[in-house]
Amino acid sequence: MMLEKDRTNGFNRNRVEDAQETKINPLRELVVDKIRSEEYASLMDPIVQKITEGDAGSINESFLYWGDYQLGYRETISLLANILDIEEPRLDLHIVPKLERIKYPIAQYNDRQSAIRVFHTEDDSYVGTGKIMAPIRKIAHEMWHAYQFNEIRKHGPRSIIYQDGFNQYYRPPDKPRCTIEEYERYIKQPVEEEAIVFGEKFVLEFVKKLIKDSTNELANQKHSLIGRAALENAFHEGHIDEQDYFFELENIEKAEQLGEIKKLYTSMREDYNLDKD
Repeated sequence: MMLEKDRTNGFNRNRVEDAQETKINPLRELVVDKIRSEEYASLMDPIVQKITEGDAGSINESFLYWGDYQLGYRETISLLANILDIEEPRLDLHIVPKLERIKYPIAQYNDRQSAIRVFHTEDDSYVGTGKIMAPIRKIAHEMWHAYQFNEIRKHGPRSIIYQDGFNQYYRPPDKPRCTIEEYERYIKQPVEEEAIVFGEKFVLEFVKKLIKDSTNELANQKHSLIGRAALENAFHEGHIDEQDYFFELENIEKAEQLGEIKKLYTSMREDYNLDKD
């Protein structure tokens, strides 16, 4: 449901000051304010913690190593459907021209079709774990909307809140015509606020799971991690064969990626003031 906005900009400078230049980021302000709230902790934390039962590493590898974004999207949807205990929506993938990318969100949920529509260009790059967090966060956001509709059908405890929220749903103008005030009105709707916070909570837990799994995997491997330069020299001088060379190289890359993942996790926690009293 969320109309994707860049995390710092995407607003009309002719009507309000550019969000990036004025350091105004309504989305970040909302997350910082709400991500530690007791209400959302009791509602969402037991759900996101179920990610321990899933395979975050497989999703990470689909995007990063294999470059298979379709598989990455499907695995993300499947994992979320499992932890949310809802029927798995189908993936409705749309390839859009690169020059028109700004017109489209990353993803949308369509309840009538029970589908997550993902907008993708062939030039979308997910090189680096930080970049794959955008589609993962967005799919988690849309899957929370799927959860909300499911609660309505089940007459769950929050079904009235969700039904009223969708009945009175406010959709702002598309960027660049959207003002900060219009965007704030949009993201502060209860159904949107919940989905935004869930997306952030899921990504934090996803990265945490990646760190744990990657650490355990490297600890269980018999490797030396001697460094790229030393590995190249050992291979060229005939001290190791080709099989051992590629095995060591893969583990060096995983160790480097683990370092980047840890930096990402620390940065996210700092960004949302999660380590402050």
